[in-house]
Formats: sequence, structure tokens, C-alpha cells
Amino acid sequence: MKKFAIMCAAASTAMVLTACGDTDEDSEESSASIGEQVEYEIIGIDPGSVMMDTTEEALDHYGLDEWTLTSSSEGAMVAALDSAYQDEEPIIITAWQPHWKFNAYDLKFLEDPEEVVTVENDVHTLVRNGLEEDLPYVHQFLDQFQFELDEQQEVMEMMDVDEMAAEDAARTWLEDHPERVEEWTDGVGEGDGEEVRFVLEAWSDAQAATNMAAVMLEDLATHHT
Repeated sequence: MKKFAIMCAAASTAMVLTACGDTDEDSEESSASIGEQVEYEIIGIDPGSVMMDTTEEALDHYGLDEWTLTSSSEGAMVAALDSAYQDEEPIIITAWQPHWKFNAYDLKFLEDPEEVVTVENDVHTLVRNGLEEDLPYVHQFLDQFQFELDEQQEVMEMMDVDEMAAEDAARTWLEDHPERVEEWTDGVGEGDGEEVRFVLEAWSDAQAATNMAAVMLEDLATHHT
């Protein structure tokens, strides 16, 4: 049995500052006082991360000397967000997509006109040389497998909030969206028991994307590791 190694991911990523709460100019407490409402504090994640470094750069760039960026962790940041959200209090956090919190909460992106902290990237599927010749149906499927940000975040929410195993979350989502499966597998032939090996980061977004691909390839009569 031949083994074929690939690295799989999909969708796009972005790093931003987001807020929950009423920050509209016409609100009872205008956006000019949002700093006072949150005590000029931004809840961050792990110190030394790219997200924290770019946020510090943004504060310096825009002359926001009175603001404090508080280091914590992803879990602590989400806990602070959830607490503020439940109490209907404003909060400003560092954030990135894909992340399930954008499905679970009504968040607003803060303006970053000079794009100091707003960074957008495309994520692609990488395969080894010769895969198209060796397993053309796998190559075709991976070429067609592109899904939307909100779709990926739905799978991530099942994993991180509902505590479903990544493969179970992927299969559940795919069962609920047969039209997407049909689109991604359109014209793709079936395998003959070949083994396909995935290489991925241990991040939720990569786990979601890779398990979705693995489940569909399994249904096309391959084995994956």
C-alpha cells in the first residue's frame, strides 16, 4: 500500500481588534467614551505573540498612550469576553479569524484605517510533487476543497465549545451540508484503498479543515493518517 503525504488547510486568516457592546455614535454613551467604559484596557492573549506585538505597534502608531494592553491567554481572553457579553458590558479584545467566538458572539471590528494591526492572509493546501500523477482524484478533490470562513468556524465551535472530537465535528457538519460535499467531490473518482497522510498544525482551524478533507477522502475509499 502506497502512502502519500500532504499538508492541508483552507480559508483565510485575519488578525484584528474587536469589541462587543454599543460603540455607535448615537448610543446613550457615545463611542468617544468607550475608553472610559473599558478603563482604557484591551484584553490580549499570550505575551510575545504576533497578535500582541502588532497591537502594541498599533497603540504606539495611533498615539493611544493612555491605553493598556493586558497579557493573558486565549482561554482567559475568551472568559473575559463571555463575562462582559453576558453582563452586556463593553470589552475590547485582541482577536483573529478563523475562531469560533465570531459565531458565538456579536462582535464588531474596530477601525484600523492604516492597517497596522489588521493582517489578512490566504491559507492554501500544499501537496507533494507527483501527487497529481499518482492520485489524480485526491489532487482534484483537494483543488476543489475550498470553504468559507464561517463554515470553518462552525466546525471549530463544535470542537472547542461542544467538545466534539475533530473528526466527529467534521462528519456532523458535512452530514448537515450535503450540497457542499457534492460541490467539493463533483467529478472526483473513487480510490482503491490508498493511504493518504496529512501533516497539520495542532490548531483548531487546521484540525477542522484537515478532518473535513480526511472524512470526505475516506468516503472516497482511501485511508488517512
